[in-house]
Amino acid sequence: MNLKIYASRTFLFILHLQKINFFVDSKALEIKKNLFKEIAPDKKKLIFSFSKLLSQSNQLIETLDLGKGSTITYVRKRKVSEIAKNSSVSKKIGKIIHNLSKFNRAKNILEIGTSLGMSTVYLSTADMSSKVITLEGCENTSNIALNNFNRFNLDNINLIKGNFSYTLDEALEKTDSFDIIFFDGNHSKKDTIDYFYKCLKKINQKSIFIFDDINWSIEMNSAWDQIVKNDLVTLSFTFLRVGVLFFNKDLKNKNYNFL
Repeated sequence: MNLKIYASRTFLFILHLQKINFFVDSKALEIKKNLFKEIAPDKKKLIFSFSKLLSQSNQLIETLDLGKGSTITYVRKRKVSEIAKNSSVSKKIGKIIHNLSKFNRAKNILEIGTSLGMSTVYLSTADMSSKVITLEGCENTSNIALNNFNRFNLDNINLIKGNFSYTLDEALEKTDSFDIIFFDGNHSKKDTIDYFYKCLKKINQKSIFIFDDINWSIEMNSAWDQIVKNDLVTLSFTFLRVGVLFFNKDLKNKNYNFL
């Protein structure tokens, strides 16, 4: 082959690759730009009121802790305010999952792990016309969450109580696909990976999976490392303690660490 022709074709190929990388990087920057946008004032007010109600509650409830998996059952009495302080999603993480849902124009959302419902509120208020299914294993915390959902007229939330080993299958049967799935209810490697593979059956072109506490333990870190290598994952992000997966086939597999 003529050297000039070869050089020309090589240049065009490199240029093509640069265009692809530019597209991916531009998409990543667009997503990053949207992550930390301020929440709309009316939604922010509702979220603040919901959070304030939990943080000021001295109600004592028995909490059922299934531990890393369903093999450990631990019951103890705790104040609602204590649970809210130690177990609820932070404002920064809440803003991120809210904005990801809004950016994705999510209509069908699944949350694995309701707790007192703080993260559920961030997800559901991104679009009040969306449908949110949230799963919780502890009866008493789910009752607190449900009462407050009703108190704030959050009619787009469907809370399912029970062990995730059973309720996840039930939730997945309720729709053809989910636009957002938030994993925050079990911190064992085995169960996290099992839930991931179950949920893979319900992805669409724009689906986003969000994993909380990916650095919570060596197990969770190992689970995340395995999950991001799945062939269906086209783009992944990590920031703070959160990992995010995309399945859009137009995106090239690449991992970004924003923070």
